[in-house]
Amino acid sequence: LSIDKCSFIISRTKEKFPPFKLFFLLILSFSGFTNYAQAPGGVSAGLQAWYKADAGTTLSGSTVTGWKDQSGNGFNTTEGSYTGPAFTNAACNYNPGLTFASSGNYLQRAAPGIFTSGASYNNLNFYCVYNTSDGTNFKWLTYQGTGAGFARFSQSFNYSGGPNCDMDYTTTNRLSYPTSGRVNVPVIVSYLASTSVISGTSKLLLYLNGGPITSSTAYTPFVGPNNPFEIGNHVFTSGDPAAPFIGNVHEIIVYTGANSITQKMQIESWLAVK
Repeated sequence: LSIDKCSFIISRTKEKFPPFKLFFLLILSFSGFTNYAQAPGGVSAGLQAWYKADAGTTLSGSTVTGWKDQSGNGFNTTEGSYTGPAFTNAACNYNPGLTFASSGNYLQRAAPGIFTSGASYNNLNFYCVYNTSDGTNFKWLTYQGTGAGFARFSQSFNYSGGPNCDMDYTTTNRLSYPTSGRVNVPVIVSYLASTSVISGTSKLLLYLNGGPITSSTAYTPFVGPNNPFEIGNHVFTSGDPAAPFIGNVHEIIVYTGANSITQKMQIESWLAVK
């Protein structure tokens, strides 16, 4: 808002509220904005890792050499011995994004990544905003795990040429959605898991742009692997091939605390207006 508009709003508000009520109204309003800035949609409980393109990027020219975790837990990523993605100011809806264009574009958080090695997670919730220009080739957007026996936390696309995206908290917790028709368009993925029922009888739910896609009544707690957390490719462990993501990544959010459906909607709404 401009100064003139703010002055107009305050002067009109004074007509309806005495000075002391106006003071508390302004305090409540600005405290609300502050809370929402500190966590996605104002949901802070159980926030494990949070990467957003409009904050925390370290640049060398236009190359992102590091992406800072905004959760406060310090899970900052670097390009390591690879080359980071490019920073694009208006990657989608005039919002910035990290552009992964080749197999060399990659970021990682060194082992044990963003999880505690050996810890069992009864709740695990993942949100991601991305758009991809490649609707055919197999690729990884995120990965942490050993590869052997699908002991991994990952988001992959088009395995064996199939037009789908697999969300894995190990293969027993896999849910998938079709990728057909979703090239060069922004997508919000929400993947909720809990040993307690989240909605109806479901303990594992997958949403796309806020709408339900599929679910499961069972969730086997994910155990943190002692491996790096990787963004844009998978290069560190055997068992799964390297497969670079091609496209823009705008936001990645991970919660290890429970997310209710209401909280999911808060986070998705907050992501959608960006």
